[in-house]
Amino acid sequence: MKRNYTAIIPAFNSQDTIVQLLNSLIKLESSPSEIIVVDDASTDHTQDLATQLEGVKVLRLKNNVGPGAARNIGANNAKTRWLLFIDSDCSLPLSSIENAFPTEIDEVNNIVGIMGVFAPTGPRKSPVASYKNMQRHYEIKAMRNPPETFSSSCFTITKEAYLKCSGFNEAFGKIPTEDNEFYFRLSKKGFRIKYDIAFTFIHNKHLSIKGLFRDDYLRAKAIILNILGRLGEPRGSLKMDEVIRWVLELSSGIIFVISLSFIAISLLTFSFSNSMIFLLSAIFSAFIIGAINHKFLQYSFKCGGAMLMTAHLFLRSIEMVAAVTGMSAIAFELLFKKAKYVSNNSEKK
Repeated sequence: MKRNYTAIIPAFNSQDTIVQLLNSLIKLESSPSEIIVVDDASTDHTQDLATQLEGVKVLRLKNNVGPGAARNIGANNAKTRWLLFIDSDCSLPLSSIENAFPTEIDEVNNIVGIMGVFAPTGPRKSPVASYKNMQRHYEIKAMRNPPETFSSSCFTITKEAYLKCSGFNEAFGKIPTEDNEFYFRLSKKGFRIKYDIAFTFIHNKHLSIKGLFRDDYLRAKAIILNILGRLGEPRGSLKMDEVIRWVLELSSGIIFVISLSFIAISLLTFSFSNSMIFLLSAIFSAFIIGAINHKFLQYSFKCGGAMLMTAHLFLRSIEMVAAVTGMSAIAFELLFKKAKYVSNNSEKK
């Protein structure tokens, strides 16, 4: 059944990908009734490129407000019942949109939208981005449906449900995890968003190891702030299986990378006995990470053999180190602020 929908694209300095996305939307078998690009105060040619395409409405913002606020502005300007949110570094295959809306039975059961699934590929010249796309693809496939967590890179939702939960929390700005906080609030209203493997999208983001580390570092900090009620509406307590997985994967990841570093130092100082100890530590921690992510690593092996699987295992370990670093940083920040606050009060007395 064909749906009338508005495509909403938050865009910031997206000149390298925005045209590819817009062309993919225009060429869809069921194209959008309207396309709204919310140019989040870009400093490149994003606005110029978007306005050159017929049927594209560009809303230019004076200040950079972040993707959540940009999505809210787009939704408020949409005229259709259904909304498609898609990031500016993504694109849609021709027939993918046919699977982007709930069935009538789903709607009766308060399913108000469909979350897209990352295609397990990425930019050819960005192996780190290819890893992340593949990892997200299998992460979503492993979730229950409807899922407990959410990705806002590509999803549909009714405008009514979106407005009922007040859209995205604009306090996040450019801080990540605003999508999960949005989904927690949506769930509290009794609504759910399912994912559909047939609703795939292509993520064209170029990503380096530095960018991967930065993203996971910021995401880990935001998760802790949200759990503590310092940022947005908190999700609440974590389940015990989530806590156990976090502890095992995070601790194994940091031991893995530290062990590799000390292996190199030991070899340079000719301490071969120490290097064997660190090698065994690395193998053990890699085994733990591999056991937790074994399905994803099996797929990596099928796609590219042992070399690709090993590379993905190493990148997964880097992500865990980034997460531990982010969590440690936010703990020190909170402790420092609290200590500073107590010290200032003491001086006043």
